[in-house]
Amino acid sequence: MWVGREGVSSARPTPSGPLVALSDGKVAGMQFEVEVHQNELGDWVAVAIAWGVQATGRTETEALARIMDKLTQHFKTSSRT
Repeated sequence: MWVGREGVSSARPTPSGPLVALSDGKVAGMQFEVEVHQNELGDWVAVAIAWGVQATGRTETEALARIMDKLTQHFKTSSRT
């Protein structure tokens, strides 16, 4: 499963050119490889393995939304150190 600015896709992303810095400090065009599975309790788990970030949700969509929030927080805090 792949998550990018266009949403969730099962197709592997292809490079879309250089990353573009926006005026608010965010970077456009970032894509992350995320694994999603359902655990033994029935919760959905999304894991961004390359970054060591994990999130859970009652639905697959909720888990993916939460992983995006956690990745945002991860990059904000890691850029300060």
